[in-house]
Amino acid sequence: MEKIKRIGWIGIGKMGLPMASHILKEGFELSVFDIDPRPCEVMRQRGAKIANSINSLSNGCQVIVSILPNDHTVETVAGQLLAQIGKDVIFLEMSTISPKSSSRVAEMADMYSVSYLRAPVSGTVGNAEARSLTAMVSGPREAYDRCQSLFGAFCKKHFYLGSEEEARWMKLVVNLQVGALAAALGEGLTMGRAGGLDWEIMLEVLEQSVVSSPLLKVKLPFLLRRDFTPAFTAKQMSKDFDLILDAMSETCSVGAMACWIRQLLTAMQACGLGENDYFGCVEIYENLAGLKKS
Repeated sequence: MEKIKRIGWIGIGKMGLPMASHILKEGFELSVFDIDPRPCEVMRQRGAKIANSINSLSNGCQVIVSILPNDHTVETVAGQLLAQIGKDVIFLEMSTISPKSSSRVAEMADMYSVSYLRAPVSGTVGNAEARSLTAMVSGPREAYDRCQSLFGAFCKKHFYLGSEEEARWMKLVVNLQVGALAAALGEGLTMGRAGGLDWEIMLEVLEQSVVSSPLLKVKLPFLLRRDFTPAFTAKQMSKDFDLILDAMSETCSVGAMACWIRQLLTAMQACGLGENDYFGCVEIYENLAGLKKS
């Protein structure tokens, strides 16, 4: 089978820009499309071709990648795209969307005999820049095998999880843990401050304790400075927790922790902190405890 070398990419946002740039560095031929011309111009300067529409993007590509903001956008793009690409083209969809929405895309892909890979990623913009993302992949195994070199261009690890929506479920599991870490950390740090502990010392101890994690290590320099400049906003995380709660409702899973974290994110937005990084939830706890910012 022909080696994959011609890639189309839809969505050049915070994550898409570094990921697509790695594709170019690895020698793939790349065409990109985004409704915002600014990141497209950056990609043009780096050597990508710029498509002026989704229709023109698909010409000659062996894999079409999309990384988009929500269910509605993914389904809209898929509806345009799948009707015109050939059955030998792989549609590699990397957004964080609901399993239910992804199933609808799968039905469209089946209608047009297109191989549909679900491949949401775990990691920050920094991970994307460092080529250290983790991809969770499900869909046709043959399509996954063909895309090995493509995943290797921007991921440190990639896991094949099954033939249907397993990757979508796994991404929600990961994001629940991410939100829970931020909420538990905020609650604990507030308790510590109320008890007289120093902010910086608490964080240094936590980093060296059994509860340390790669995510905590990434966030530590920002937390030490109380810098909540967003890598991922509370508003964006709210969207992900809506997906989590909807999936829990579908499966009759108990979502007590997820419900509380969603309310915490709502409180951030109500207090004007919705555009801050979701780790800024510590400020909500501090406000409730009557603590001044350290």
